[in-house]
Amino acid sequence: MKKLFGILALSMMMHYATAQDTVILAPANAEVHGKTLNLSVGTGFYGYVGHPLVQGTINYEFGIARNFTLAPTVGMFTYSDGNYWGDDSHVNRYYTYRETYIPMGLKLSYYFDELFGAGPKWDFYIGTSAGYVYRNTHWESGYQGDTTVKNKVDSYYIGMHLGAEYHLNNTTGIFADLSNTVSTIGLGIHF
Repeated sequence: MKKLFGILALSMMMHYATAQDTVILAPANAEVHGKTLNLSVGTGFYGYVGHPLVQGTINYEFGIARNFTLAPTVGMFTYSDGNYWGDDSHVNRYYTYRETYIPMGLKLSYYFDELFGAGPKWDFYIGTSAGYVYRNTHWESGYQGDTTVKNKVDSYYIGMHLGAEYHLNNTTGIFADLSNTVSTIGLGIHF
């Protein structure tokens, strides 16, 4: 996965370096990607929980080279679980905790519209993302047992994405993004 991310990043840099000389050769009707706010919701399977969880995500894409965008991204998901605890003065009872995760990172996308001859209504892309996951665990009041949550997510993530967007008009589109981390559907607002 790290090799694939490195190859994609190197390809993007090489393309960007040569794009400065070749951008004038782009077709006059070539679509410009970027300047897009994406709001989405989706599910991902986080193996440490044992079932899919719903995550909300927001990102802002900006163009960095022809057919390439970069998007700072933030998301959030949360779940609840618990543990039994008791001592000499307390009856053994079930205490709950809530874990909240906030993945923050960058998403690099390459658009295949020209390759597919998609026209102005459709966008097709492939991408990769990498980032850091902030985690917060909050236990129910009164719990004094072991607060270590055994099943946890890694602090860093790398994801691959494949997606399509249908433009409803010049400023709004709907998209589906399939990923090995979180697959989403959402709304794209183009500026």
